Formats: sequence, C-alpha cells, structure tokens
Amino acid sequence: MRNTLVVINVHVKGFSLSGKCRTHHEYGPDLRRFFGHVPYTRPTHITQPLFFQGVSSSSSFTPPQPQPSPTPPDTPATAASHSLKTAKRTINIVILISGRGSNMQALVRAAQAGEIPVQITHIISNREAAGIKTAQQYGIECSVIPDLDQIGKALKRLAPDLVCMAGFMRILPAEITKEHTILNIHPALLPMYPGLHAQRQAIKDDAKWSGCTVHFADEGVDTGHIIIQHVVPVLPEDTEDTLSERILAEEHVAYPHAVGLVARRILSKGTAAIRLDGAG
Repeated sequence: MRNTLVVINVHVKGFSLSGKCRTHHEYGPDLRRFFGHVPYTRPTHITQPLFFQGVSSSSSFTPPQPQPSPTPPDTPATAASHSLKTAKRTINIVILISGRGSNMQALVRAAQAGEIPVQITHIISNREAAGIKTAQQYGIECSVIPDLDQIGKALKRLAPDLVCMAGFMRILPAEITKEHTILNIHPALLPMYPGLHAQRQAIKDDAKWSGCTVHFADEGVDTGHIIIQHVVPVLPEDTEDTLSERILAEEHVAYPHAVGLVARRILSKGTAAIRLDGAG
C-alpha cells in the first residue's frame, strides 16, 4: 500500500487538517510561482487547505475540528480580480467529453454565472454521448470526432486558450498535449489509483479517504502536475456507486475552481506562463 499522497491544495468537506506535504519541496514552489496570489474563494462547505505528511489511505487518522477561516487581507491581486471582473475579460476553452458530461455542465454553469472568466466555445465528444445534447441546450457548438488525429486538427483550428477533459475516456497523444494546455479531473487522490475504476480500487484497499484531483494533462495516464484536490471520507458501508456519487459532488466544485485559477493566470500572464517547465 502506497502511503504518500501528493497534495498541493486540498479542500476537505466538513473539517480541516493541517501539516506538511511530503513532496511539497518538489511541487509546491513551482505551483506557488505559477498561481501567485489568486482571488480568495471558499465555498461554504469547504474549510482550510489540507496538506498530508505520509498519511496512509488505510490509516485510522482522526481529523481535528474545523477552525474559523481568517478573512484574507486586501491585496493587489484582489484588486486585479475586481478589475478583471469589471472588464469581463475571458479566455476561450474547449471541453472534451465521452459521456453525460456532468463536469462539463458544472463548468458551463460557472462560466455563464460569471464565476470563472471563461468562454466555452466548443464541445468535442469522441462518440455520440448524452453530454452533446446537454451542451446544445446551452447553445454551445458541438462536434462528434472519434479519431484522435482529427481531434488534434480540430483543436488546432479552434485554437483555445485552454482545453478541459471532462470524462473524456481517451489518452491524448503527446502531439496534442504538448501543443495545448490541457486540464483533467480524476476521481481519486493522485498519485493513488490512476486509470480506470479508481473508486473500486479505493474500496478494495479499505482506504479511509478518497476524493478528486484536477491536474495538468500530459501523454501519461493521470500523471500531470496536480493543481487542487478535494477529499471525502470512504465510509464502511460504501459501494463503488455511493463513493462515486460523493466524489462527483466534489468534482463539480473542484473543477470550476481549478479552471478559474488557471484562467486568471492566463489573463494576467499569458498562455505561455502556465507551462510548468520553468518557462514562467
């Protein structure tokens, strides 16, 4: 059983934990430099960030009680976010789906409510999926493109600032991931349980905690840099379906939050600045 959770910015429903991330020296400084000071947002049911120090997924760790959240000071970044909202500046994003598109819908709702500075210009599915009908109801242009090479050509033509995979069940080749900035959401606390059936794996291992991870996508399977993670408990009576539902509810919060962070970075620094390869 692996006992290290790589956590950069994790929110836990119902309680808060504190500590240090075991691999904080590896990822933390890069991501702090990447994001800088971002507008402070906190959903009502989410408390303070969580950092693990070698917490085992099978440990009997008991979380402390929630602590009141301090009011963030007014900073230049906060003023910049007010200016951004006033100017109504947005980035263009394309969403890739393969199924019903519930995370796609969460992003669409957040964008249309003005909660994140993005304009969703196109939805691409690799197959006929329920999410296409949902997207069309929102008035968003859609395409069904089964072939990955053709998806790559479509993305090149659409030239989005950001690509978001929302239940997209294909592994993108390096030719696409290196040309575009792409985000993905995964129903586990990466690096634990990458790939398919993550919830089933967590239950099989008697994990005490699970959750979701938003990360930059590369040509690997759930291997890109982590942006944020939301944590949920795994209950003794959980089935794969009940745990999936609990995680999915957090996905609908985490993904718009992460997309908002990245979008504001693009607006303030440009697309090149969001590459985590030292160029920004």
